[in-house]
Amino acid sequence: MVVKPGRSRRYQVPSDADRSIAALLALRDQVISPILAGVRGPDVVANPPLGQPSTVTTKPSASTCRASSNTYTSTAAAPLPR
Repeated sequence: MVVKPGRSRRYQVPSDADRSIAALLALRDQVISPILAGVRGPDVVANPPLGQPSTVTTKPSASTCRASSNTYTSTAAAPLPR
């Protein structure tokens, strides 16, 4: 149905084969794919089992934030020279 002329990287479709290729593609899209989709089982379970809720309520923190170091204090940065 498809011809590769010589050592070229391209393919050519003869004029009598283009209708056959179009018919095969239509057959695949409109007949074969729906049949296979009906035969194959579902990918996703319609009713998943019940379990934990999807979001968990967070508890307030027991302690407040504290400094990681007692020796370092933050100061404003000096402007860079130009």
